[in-house]
Amino acid sequence: MDLQKELNLLLQKVGKIVPTMVFIGTTTDKHRAFMMGSPEKTDGERKFELVATVAMMMDQRTELREIIFSAVSWFMQENPMYRDAMQEALNKMKELDEH
Repeated sequence: MDLQKELNLLLQKVGKIVPTMVFIGTTTDKHRAFMMGSPEKTDGERKFELVATVAMMMDQRTELREIIFSAVSWFMQENPMYRDAMQEALNKMKELDEH
C-alpha cells in the first residue's frame, strides 16, 4: 500500500476517536496531506466546530498561532481581495472594542 493510502486509512481511524480534527503534514515521501473533519450535521455547524477548535489550539500553542498568522499574511499578500475583507473585519472589531 502506498503511503498516501496508508495515511488516509490512519486518519480515518483517528477520526473515529477524535471526531473534530484538523491535520496538516507531509509524508516521508514528500506528499502533502491535509484533513479536516467534524461530526456536526450541517456545513455551518461543521465550520463553527472547526473554527472553534483551531481558535482553542491557537490560544494554547504559540507556535501554531505564529504559523497560522504567517500563512494568513502570506495568503493576503498574494490575494488583495481577501486583504481588503480582512481589513474591514479588523476595523469592525476595533469599532466594537471601543464601545
